[in-house]
Amino acid sequence: MGIILLIIYILAVFVLMALILFFYVTFFLSWWHGTLFLPTKKSRVTAFLEICNLNESDTMYDLGCGDGRILIAARQLGVGQAVGYEIGWWPFLIARLLTRKDQGISIFRRHLEDATIENATMIYIYLFPQVTQRVARLVSKKCKQGTNLLSIQFPVENWHLLGLRLLTTKKVDTITAYLYQKI
Repeated sequence: MGIILLIIYILAVFVLMALILFFYVTFFLSWWHGTLFLPTKKSRVTAFLEICNLNESDTMYDLGCGDGRILIAARQLGVGQAVGYEIGWWPFLIARLLTRKDQGISIFRRHLEDATIENATMIYIYLFPQVTQRVARLVSKKCKQGTNLLSIQFPVENWHLLGLRLLTTKKVDTITAYLYQKI
């Protein structure tokens, strides 16, 4: 009986260490690519999305979608199609699990710079400043005129030089959202 308990204990420690390693590798990968998985409070999500005037003809992309809560909220607000990209394994798996029943949500485990954003009418980002700039350049190069970019917390520097215009800003609690449009 004692040997069985020892084997169970060793297996439990091994599984726990594997989970911890998985979590830290995911965390490091996200940080290495310029972002961290820090979920937005659910109370803020709707407030941020309300300034976008989303409807069923919109295709919304969330670059760095984390657990998918923005995509889920966008679908609840009536967005026709919601697409997420996430590099971290842990948030990607959570997002896939939480959105599995909604055929209008697609989630890919890819770097955001590999995202096919050409069909987007709305792009949501909550990323570090340097990554925000890279995404703004991608929107400028790849997206059609009229595509909106909602950046949370960090504004796009020199947005007018990238062919964007600032439509509006909105402060929710202590965080500011910046809505841009490609012109």
